[in-house]
Amino acid sequence: MGRKAPWSIAYVALALITSPGRALDAPGLCCRDPTDCFHPADWRQVFQCPASFWDQHMLKPPWEWYKLTNASGTQKICSGGSKEWHACNADSQCPGGTCSIVPLPADEYMHRYMACCTHCVWDMQYPIGDPILATSGPLLNETSELGIIHKYMDCNTFPDEFRLLDTSNAGHPAGYLSLGEFEENFLSQIPNKQMIAANFLNASVMFCIADLNRDGLLSYEEFVILRHFWTPFLLSSTAPAPIDNENTLAKGPLGGVFVDNSTVSVWVVTANNLLLRLYIANGWSSARTRQPQPGEELFYQQNADLDGSTRISLEEQYFRVFADINHDGVLERWEYDLSLYDKNTSAGGGFEGWATWSDHDLNNDGVITFIERKRIFADRNADNFINLTEWKLADFPSSYGPYQGHKGSNGMIGKEEYAYYSLYHSCTLRSSTAYASYSSSYPWSSQCPLFFSILNDTSFFLDSSRREEFALGQLEVDSDLSGLAYRVLSNVTRRLGWQGTLRVVPNSHRGLQGEAVDLSPYNVTAPNIFTRSFNLAVLTQYASVPSGWLCSSSLWPDDGLSVVVRSQDESISLYKVLAEMIVSPQFINFFCSLFFTVLIVGHVIWIIERWNNETIFRRFYAEGVIDGLWWAMVTMTTVG
Repeated sequence: MGRKAPWSIAYVALALITSPGRALDAPGLCCRDPTDCFHPADWRQVFQCPASFWDQHMLKPPWEWYKLTNASGTQKICSGGSKEWHACNADSQCPGGTCSIVPLPADEYMHRYMACCTHCVWDMQYPIGDPILATSGPLLNETSELGIIHKYMDCNTFPDEFRLLDTSNAGHPAGYLSLGEFEENFLSQIPNKQMIAANFLNASVMFCIADLNRDGLLSYEEFVILRHFWTPFLLSSTAPAPIDNENTLAKGPLGGVFVDNSTVSVWVVTANNLLLRLYIANGWSSARTRQPQPGEELFYQQNADLDGSTRISLEEQYFRVFADINHDGVLERWEYDLSLYDKNTSAGGGFEGWATWSDHDLNNDGVITFIERKRIFADRNADNFINLTEWKLADFPSSYGPYQGHKGSNGMIGKEEYAYYSLYHSCTLRSSTAYASYSSSYPWSSQCPLFFSILNDTSFFLDSSRREEFALGQLEVDSDLSGLAYRVLSNVTRRLGWQGTLRVVPNSHRGLQGEAVDLSPYNVTAPNIFTRSFNLAVLTQYASVPSGWLCSSSLWPDDGLSVVVRSQDESISLYKVLAEMIVSPQFINFFCSLFFTVLIVGHVIWIIERWNNETIFRRFYAEGVIDGLWWAMVTMTTVG
């Protein structure tokens, strides 16, 4: 197990000092008992869950955990009496009633008072407002059937489990796991062994991913993160589905170490079944756990998938659940200092990586997003560049631009190129079609302004006279702008929720046919990573695209924006169009559906009418069915 700092008066005093800007009742408290709570002073304390106090939680259902704390700052209200619902600190302030702690959902209670025991619970993230927490509990007489809960979900067993894995200290300090120990002792267990044998899992990649501080060893804290992430696999004995055309998961993104929609589905069912048995065995309300309703399982995955790849990595799990202590979606400096990303967490103080706070914070805004952190995670050789192999292994989704579109002149993605990628990603993540059927419901972020540059020509202005007025400086950009191209641009930006600003540029660079031959007046520069703004040029016609320009019909895939262009053919053959329509899959499907509909209706009407209307529907099958088919066709075409 990891080394523990000696208890001393100075150490205790340090532990009770809160981080700058954090009140004692701020999220992230660690409580040793109902009244003794503190904010962690270093990264090791973040994972030091007090076993004796946590055991008291296991004797109660999660929705009653809030009753175990009486920490300073705990909100209380009067229950009953003349001042019911009023704030209070003691029973004397509640005439005829009692002063009780305000009930807290289990996840909020953990967030506020038991942050050091986050690795002891698994948040199902539904229902919203009071999500179900999967955790261990008293087994009573159900040990034979529910022993798996104690084996895999009792966090008090994690230290002993780690100690059994740490069998050799050769070549590294005590309290750390080497790759050899990890493979020999952890990956040799079931179901890990089977997953490796089936090429569902890459052992070395899994070790590298779990080594969050990149020092080549796994500390106890890093093992706890891995163990928490891997528990759903241990309980359900399942593996993710293969990715596209990958032959094996082990050779694909993240080496198979990820959670996808199939594993999420199996996990929520498994967890719910175990909790149901656990609650019934202890006489707790079984109504407090259930299977997810439509949409809740998808919400679970979307909320945990920070990069929009549809796969949840261990890195995403650690960033969202553990590193982001106040759960605001980013890491502030104090959170970074308490995380396993900091170089001070490496074995013996040595750090072979190169990442610092400034390496993480690409846009110098004082916080770290997950996409900013992912650059450090992806750069496995720590050379400050991401090559194609690293890009694929780190599972960058192609929806936010392919590798070829981001690489620099050296064929790799450096810090500057990645800064542009992170900006584009943060502006479009809400528009990911991986979880949304309609992109208009998930628009381009309003925090990323778009500046559209257009020419002052008849495509955008009401008439030529207004254009001349603008060229002479007599017309300001206002509602007089019109024209088809301008109306299309206005409608598209409004319906997709874009925050756009129109810029009109001089019309002095035109070819003989009206095409733009020089695009420099549009002033389309690289995105500004500090203001998060994008410059776009809207072209109605162009002869050729200059080098260095990229013309696209979309800002991101499937954003709902399409471009209709004039046909290149001078004349369109009606026979050619008709022939293409007849052989098209859509027409063939329509014709087949129509044929079988007529066939079925013809049979039905013949069966019904043949005994009462023999003059029209003859009784003999071959003749009668023909009559029925004829009736169906003329009735459908309204010519009968």
